[in-house]
Amino acid sequence: MTTSHHRIAGTLRARAGLDDGEWARFVTFWLAVCLVFILLAAWRSEGYYHSDEQFQILEFVAAKLKLAPDAALPWEHELRMRPWIQPGASTLVVALLRRMGIDDPFVWARALRVGSGLWGWLALAGLALSCRGWIGDPACRRAAVRMVCVFCVLPFLLVRTSSESLATSSFFLGLALFGLGTGEREASPGRVLLLVGVLFGLAFEFRYPVGLMVAGWFAWALVVRRLPRRELVLVGTGIAAAVVLGAFVDRWGYGEWTFPPWNFVVENLREDRAAERFGALPVWGYLLLLVRTPFAPASALAALATGLAWVRHPRHVLTWSGAVFLLTHTLIAHKELRFLVPLVPAAAVSFGLALTPGRDRLDRLVRPLRGAGGSPLRKLLFTANGVALLVLCLVPPSPGVRLQRFVYRQRLPEILVLGPGSPYGPAGLSAHFYRPSGARVRLVTARELGEALHRSPSSLHVAVPEGSHPQLLAPRTRRCAEVFRSVPMPFGGLPGIRAEDRWIVFRCDPDATPD
Repeated sequence: MTTSHHRIAGTLRARAGLDDGEWARFVTFWLAVCLVFILLAAWRSEGYYHSDEQFQILEFVAAKLKLAPDAALPWEHELRMRPWIQPGASTLVVALLRRMGIDDPFVWARALRVGSGLWGWLALAGLALSCRGWIGDPACRRAAVRMVCVFCVLPFLLVRTSSESLATSSFFLGLALFGLGTGEREASPGRVLLLVGVLFGLAFEFRYPVGLMVAGWFAWALVVRRLPRRELVLVGTGIAAAVVLGAFVDRWGYGEWTFPPWNFVVENLREDRAAERFGALPVWGYLLLLVRTPFAPASALAALATGLAWVRHPRHVLTWSGAVFLLTHTLIAHKELRFLVPLVPAAAVSFGLALTPGRDRLDRLVRPLRGAGGSPLRKLLFTANGVALLVLCLVPPSPGVRLQRFVYRQRLPEILVLGPGSPYGPAGLSAHFYRPSGARVRLVTARELGEALHRSPSSLHVAVPEGSHPQLLAPRTRRCAEVFRSVPMPFGGLPGIRAEDRWIVFRCDPDATPD
């Protein structure tokens, strides 16, 4: 390593507090725990939390590898409004795995989740180390590190093959690198600033709205940090380099020159296409979504901690970047809770920031929670968080993908699907990423199914929604036998499992004679 590299490494180590043996051991332990849960979530968290994980990422990969026709891609592809940089990187990973002889798409998806999770872990490591400089009170600092490492929803969210996950990780990795690698009283290393800019640019390229957090950071850097113009230009140069890279990757992905960020803004905002297609909510709509989610208790606590941290620390970089992002999203008509995923890592830090001793009026409100009298409540909340963490890491978000695994493992040439809905995607979409080569998924009506069962000289496999049609195969039930359930019987009554994920597969043989 050169002298400059040693100097930068020394600066990072000093500002992270790693020269303090006790602090270093504490952070190392919790980051190791965090890594275990992230890898567990990557292994177990099969399927998607939101369909964009499948249809904006994995299906783009399938199309580029000629495993799916372009016509099967969602409407955003035709309008050239989605970035190709994440699908492009995923395509390279899958292509490499195929060259190694690994042809199982479920292994491909797991590898992508591991990659996303490790990138997220680096971001969480940066945030945990940054707590040394952000939070003066040792107890609150340690509480923040614990929540950064084991906040129940973070491993689940950061392993997702979604644009929100990679964008969130890239932004906070850049933010942490800036805080740990630069100083207020001396000139910041140019290569650190360039790398910070590249990470911010990648965050924007992965998920365009995260550019609002980058804008909030720039506002903070100008107003609060008073960053010199030279250093702002270096960060901007790094951002520009990432955007230029994204433009070339988009040219490769779409096969023509286009500028998806502009198309994204025009189609979603000026044309109001998102609100028209998916619905609109009022300015306070995110409050409604917070109480409707299965993560409602954790979301409510995170929102409360974030609000307290913003009010008590109005000059903090997390306040500026998060407030700009949230304010803009509240003004946009179409709202989804997943749009706020980029705020979650900062919310974990806010658990410590909100409790930090201070001279403001709100300190009297949080003082009981910070003191010895609040210890039982803190332990109860931390235990409940741990239970939720285990559930989220172990339970797949979309059991319906298990049906696609069954079709792939059995190498079924055809499966008939009698709706409503389909285990291969929402209305108008059909997933190809997990299909065996040449497999056919045929959506049929009840009448078409009856004709197929009557005429087919070979066995047929039929997928039906659980409980939707008790008489579906009558009077042919004596020739049809259940061979698979996406949600096994003991777990069928668990809350939070979506109806569209509950499917049963029957095998109907031609040699039996119905009554």
